[in-house]
Amino acid sequence: VIDDPQTADPCSLLDTSALAVYGTVEVDRDNGIFAGCRADISRPDRGPVIFNVTFRNPDDAAKREGVAQETIGARAVYRLPASDDYCERRIMLSDGNAVDVNATSGGGAAGTGDLCDIAETGTRAAVDAMADGIIGARTPVDRATTLGGTKACSLLRPDELAIVPGLGEPTPGFADWECTWTDGAPTSTDVYVYYHLGG
Repeated sequence: VIDDPQTADPCSLLDTSALAVYGTVEVDRDNGIFAGCRADISRPDRGPVIFNVTFRNPDDAAKREGVAQETIGARAVYRLPASDDYCERRIMLSDGNAVDVNATSGGGAAGTGDLCDIAETGTRAAVDAMADGIIGARTPVDRATTLGGTKACSLLRPDELAIVPGLGEPTPGFADWECTWTDGAPTSTDVYVYYHLGG
């Protein structure tokens, strides 16, 4: 359960020791979206990997039809469709929020199977970290930056959005640190605002 999005620490769910079997792991707290934590994995025999743990709100975390599901440590985990340079898992929380765990190729040889091994290891470590139902805390984001208490959906006015015809109502992301407008077309046009730490 995430009681306060401003203080929930995604880095508390990133286990560098579990990921160290793949290479040298360096957590980069200051290079990622507000709701996430990033680590860079340098591997001696393959290309680098960018590993992320990210919080999602219930709207973002809704179940997707046809997505493979498994129960790990009493938590529902979805294996989202992978590509050659990306693999993701989604851990569902009891309050409807979720934790996304993904591995992305940073260049060089990777391969879906390899990235999915990393995502799977990170997912199981995150589930273990939440075994007592508690997510670690950090300094409230709104104390570190005024953006932490500013809703991303408030940053664009209707007249500014009018240049993209047909956009629907905004969909806020976790803690209001992201916002998406879409026209809902089969090949959609989206406007996306998100807060990113410097890096």
